[in-house]
Amino acid sequence: MNDRINQMAVQIIYQELRGLLGQYVETEGYNHAPTEVPESDGLAYAARRMAEIWRTAATWLAWAPAHTRKIVRILLEVEYLLRSCECPGVVRRWKEIDPVLNYFDCAFELMEKSPEQYEKIRMGLSNLRLSCYPDQKWMEQRKAYFAAARERLEDEGQAYSEDEVFQDELLRALTLVFQTDFGDMWGQSLAG
Repeated sequence: MNDRINQMAVQIIYQELRGLLGQYVETEGYNHAPTEVPESDGLAYAARRMAEIWRTAATWLAWAPAHTRKIVRILLEVEYLLRSCECPGVVRRWKEIDPVLNYFDCAFELMEKSPEQYEKIRMGLSNLRLSCYPDQKWMEQRKAYFAAARERLEDEGQAYSEDEVFQDELLRALTLVFQTDFGDMWGQSLAG
C-alpha cells in the first residue's frame, strides 16, 4: 500500500509541474499570465501555481515521506527556472541529465554571431563567463537538433518557434529528472 501511495504522490506532483512547465510558450517565459487567471503578472501567476504545487506536495508527502528530499529538490529546481528570467535558466543538474538543454544557451548564439568575442570569453580573456563553451561539433549537433525539431513541428501542423522547442525540451527534461530520481518506481507509476 505504501508503495502505491508513493507512486501516486510522485505522479501527481510530476503532473502538476508538467502542467506549469507546459505553459512556457503561452506565458512567454512566465512574463505574462494566461488570460483565464486573475493575475496579470506572469511571475505572480507562476508563484501562485508553485505555492499550490508545494501545498499538494506537502499533503502527499505527509502520506509518503520517503521521497520528500527528492521532491523538495525538484520543486526548488523548478522555482529556480521560473525566477531565472533567461533561457535555458535550468540548474546544472538538469543540463547533466538532459544535455540538449545546453543548445538553448546564449553561448551558441555568441559563438555564431561574434566569434572573436566568444573566443576571448572561452580563453578567459574577458570578465564574462558562460555556462557552457560549445565547439564546432556541438554547434553542428545543435543545428541538426533544431532542423529535426522544425520538421517534427511542421509534420504535427504546428508553427515552429524556438520557445516551442524549448518548452518541449523542458517537459522532456522534467520526465528525465523524475526517471533519474525515482528509477524503477517511476517506470511502474507510468505503467500503472
